[in-house]
Amino acid sequence: MEILIRDTLKASAQMAARVVRKIIHSE
Repeated sequence: MEILIRDTLKASAQMAARVVRKIIHSE
């Protein structure tokens, strides 16, 4: 279970970073 949660956190962190970069670049 811990590994699954860790992978999910990693995936959401990567997605969040992508969204942040898009917002920064669009402005």
